[in-house]
Amino acid sequence: MVMVVGGYPIVDHLVWHPAIDMQLLAGTRDGAITIWDVSKQVATARHACHKPLRCVAYNPAGTLLATAWGERDANITVYN
Repeated sequence: MVMVVGGYPIVDHLVWHPAIDMQLLAGTRDGAITIWDVSKQVATARHACHKPLRCVAYNPAGTLLATAWGERDANITVYN
């Protein structure tokens, strides 16, 4: 088991990368996504998104990721 700890915002969403071992995508309450290399226990990328972040997901190949966000409306952003 590997634990990544620190002074990070509350994580509401987690998803493993479908093609890269030990890579984890986290969506945080402050409206950001962070990609973690769990084997090294470091964040490799962070991007400020929208608040409130409702969901994060990879496509099956792992080449795109999507976020769903918004208070009342369904908004989706896809990143490549």
